Amino acid sequence: MAVILDEKVARYEDSHQVHSVNIVDWKPKTTMKKLEHNLYVVIEGPDEAKAKDCFDQALKAGLIAGVAAAFIGAGLGAAQIAFGAAKASMLACLGDGFDVLLRDESHWVYWDL
Repeated sequence: MAVILDEKVARYEDSHQVHSVNIVDWKPKTTMKKLEHNLYVVIEGPDEAKAKDCFDQALKAGLIAGVAAAFIGAGLGAAQIAFGAAKASMLACLGDGFDVLLRDESHWVYWDL
């Protein structure tokens, strides 16, 4: 099935730390790093307009906010539990031929002080 909606619904950062300290031109240069966590709702299926409409309905009902709050507050496991209600609502709206899932993506972000 084709991915027709891939919407970021939550983001948080943790693990802020010093990555390295180097001397550049006789001055200390500190590189920092943090872990950025992103959560996406992904809909696969044949009709993009219907997917957006059903996602918007779940958004307006507060179901996506519950998933985002669970993710930010307690992590991916809690978000997956909260996602059950949002997924059921969206699948009821979408009908056959669609799949709705969560995608977690984390990566390190670096910056210099």
